[in-house]
Amino acid sequence: MLPDLLIQREEKAVVFEFVDEELQPVVGVPRPDAEERGPLSSDGSLARDADLGYVHDIAVDSEDRLLILERIDPPGSAAGFQVRRVEHDGTLVTVAGTHSPHPGGPFSDEAAERAAYPPDGSDASSLVIHEATAIAGGADESVYLQTTRSVLAIEDGMVRRILGGGNQMPPAPDGGPFEEGTDASSVAYHVGLPGSLSVNAEGEVLTRMDPVPQHDEDAYAWQLTGGGGRAQSIADASAQESSTTTIYTSADGEAMIASLVGGGATWLDETTFAIRTSHKDEGAIIVLADVHT
Repeated sequence: MLPDLLIQREEKAVVFEFVDEELQPVVGVPRPDAEERGPLSSDGSLARDADLGYVHDIAVDSEDRLLILERIDPPGSAAGFQVRRVEHDGTLVTVAGTHSPHPGGPFSDEAAERAAYPPDGSDASSLVIHEATAIAGGADESVYLQTTRSVLAIEDGMVRRILGGGNQMPPAPDGGPFEEGTDASSVAYHVGLPGSLSVNAEGEVLTRMDPVPQHDEDAYAWQLTGGGGRAQSIADASAQESSTTTIYTSADGEAMIASLVGGGATWLDETTFAIRTSHKDEGAIIVLADVHT
């Protein structure tokens, strides 16, 4: 469990584990408002006792190691983050990220462009991560990073862009989810906070995106099975008022709309994902869906 910023300021640890019906501290001594440039604890430090800047997100990689997204610059609108990993021996190691050249902001347009769309093959250690919203673990120890304008993969110390960088919106055909795709690098991707990112073992990505205009709500409403009439009414109602989009990106780089209903989606296995949807008057449900069905 990762507490939010306000709670991180007050707690005795940054990351907690739920064991035997109790929350137990497992990683980090929080110093989220540290004014010095980090990392506050160097690689090789024991993660349990390490001083950590504000941690924005956590994930687990394919080897069951904890990943953390830690701020390494003093608080500011363009502060830099690092992706760090807790090894099986309990020590910290840096996976990607470096200091922001202007942590107080604002970034120049050119600098923001480089941060969102680094060239494929760039050294992960030189990546400026200043607007990250979520991280996720992928296959073969890869790490995926969602920024507000792109999704990046970090593989063997190098960066590869998965989604974003163009000027097209994903097609929203009348037939519903997964009907039509486009080159993921051509998508004008943008997401605000909170982010949402999930990767399965096949390298397929689910990520939240800001609204897609001119979509057909009826075509993209959930047709629920086994959920009962109330569940279907919640899905129908949320389809009419919610415009949060879930984008599916295949392993070969094709982006499609998976849902226009609900919030962030997460993989349960290689083909099934879960998504929460709600309506202010009706309540909330969790829907399970299979890709392409």
